[in-house]
Amino acid sequence: MDPSFTEEGEAGTEHFLASLYGVFALALGAAVWSAMAVVFGPWSLLAAPCLGWLVAWACRYGGRRTDTFVRANGWVLALAGCLAALFAFSAFSATQASPDSGFPLRVVATEYLRLFTEPPWFGSCSVLLVLAGAWRALRDPSPRCRADRSGRSPVRALEAAGARAARTAPDEPGSRAA
Repeated sequence: MDPSFTEEGEAGTEHFLASLYGVFALALGAAVWSAMAVVFGPWSLLAAPCLGWLVAWACRYGGRRTDTFVRANGWVLALAGCLAALFAFSAFSATQASPDSGFPLRVVATEYLRLFTEPPWFGSCSVLLVLAGAWRALRDPSPRCRADRSGRSPVRALEAAGARAARTAPDEPGSRAA
C-alpha cells in the first residue's frame, strides 16, 4: 500500500497546508495591519482581533480539521503575525522620526519595546486582542451544530424528530378514523 494514502500521510499533508495557509495569512494580515497602524494610530487596535482570526482561520481551513497541531499552529502563527506587524510599525515610526539616519536597529528595538512597556501599552493590548481573535476562529462549533447523543448529524436528528412527531400527532379535526 502506498504510504502517502495512509492516515499519517494525510495528516502530514494537512498539517503542511495548515502551516502554509497560516504563513500566507500572517504575511498578508501583518502587512495590512501595520499599514493601518501607520494611518490610524491607536485606532488600529480595533483590527487586531481580525488579524488573529484571519491567521487562525487560515490554519484551520488549510488543515481541514481542528486537531492539536492545527490549533497550536494557529495560536503560534497569530502571535507571530502580531509581533511582526508591531515590528513593522516600530520600524516605520523610527524611520519617520529620523529619516536621515536610515534604519537604525537600536532605535527600532527601543521603539518596539516601548510599545509593550509604556502607556498606552499598544503592543500588550494588541497581543491580547489578536489572541482573542485566534480563539474565536479555533473554538469548536456552536452546540447547535454538533451531532446529538446518538451520533447523528443535526439535520438527521431534526428529520427523525419530525417523523416521530408526525407519527404521534393526533388526527386533524373533522377526519374520523374508521
